[in-house]
Amino acid sequence: MPLRRGWALTTKGTRPVVTHRYVMFSLDGADYAIEARYVRHSLAAPVGPDEEVFFLGRSYPILDLRAFFGLPPLASRDRLILMVEGERRNAALLIDTVTGLVRLDEAAIVSMPKVFAGVERRWFRSLARISSRVVAVINVDGILGVRDSSAPLPALSGAPGAA
Repeated sequence: MPLRRGWALTTKGTRPVVTHRYVMFSLDGADYAIEARYVRHSLAAPVGPDEEVFFLGRSYPILDLRAFFGLPPLASRDRLILMVEGERRNAALLIDTVTGLVRLDEAAIVSMPKVFAGVERRWFRSLARISSRVVAVINVDGILGVRDSSAPLPALSGAPGAA
């Protein structure tokens, strides 16, 4: 039986399990996940005050997720960027480190609880349980502000969600 993308084998008589791959990364000691289908590549972050990077002929504006989420700046020069492409925009997300690649089935992913009633409902798509950890799953189009595709991305040193 040929396998279709996104389906995992199961024992006879049970339904197939839909799985998705996620890139795990950390910021200020907290773990996050982003669906791998949005990530095009990862590179060492540029050292200078660059506002964009060019990769394979495309421009990716740099978006520092630490500044975006209101976290303290990191003095380390060993940070990475994830080149991501959303529905209508792309960006180079500046992160602390990639922690792995995981495959999760839909049962491990839950909607955002109602206690998250602010802008985080736009930034995060869901929560995922990975072993004993709960990880916020990034909503790429929410982070990139796809609702207003004419507006610039938030500045590298701007306040969270500022445009």
